[in-house]
Amino acid sequence: MKQYYYNCFLLTILTFFIAGENIFVKIYQKEKTIAPGESGTLLIKITPLDENILINLEPPIELNLEKNAPIILKNSNITEKLKENNPSKYLDTSSPLEVEFKLKKNIKPGKTKMKGKITFFYCHKIEGWCMMKEDSVEFTINVSKKN
Repeated sequence: MKQYYYNCFLLTILTFFIAGENIFVKIYQKEKTIAPGESGTLLIKITPLDENILINLEPPIELNLEKNAPIILKNSNITEKLKENNPSKYLDTSSPLEVEFKLKKNIKPGKTKMKGKITFFYCHKIEGWCMMKEDSVEFTINVSKKN
């Protein structure tokens, strides 16, 4: 009997880890290029491969960049605006989230690689469990010459 409970426990743990690995996050710049000191928009696409996975709006989805990043996010709490216009408590994953940012004035023209972490919670609508996911992210900002 102990073996049965042990196997059930292992299966549950594996399900959690496998589900989290089946959610892809892609971040990219909306504008073709941005000049130093100007504002732009990041698009964040969160895609669960399992149709039964729902991305929660609460607690909020957060994006945090490395220290000394050459961009300043206008709000790291990505879902604040979404909650106002969305009666559902889940993210509509058919379109990307938009996050406004401003480039620091001292950034050099060219491609700049950005690194950070995104944190969000997701639930399985059939099995009823929920988990937090924290993922390392990388994306590129295309910086043009000063105007």
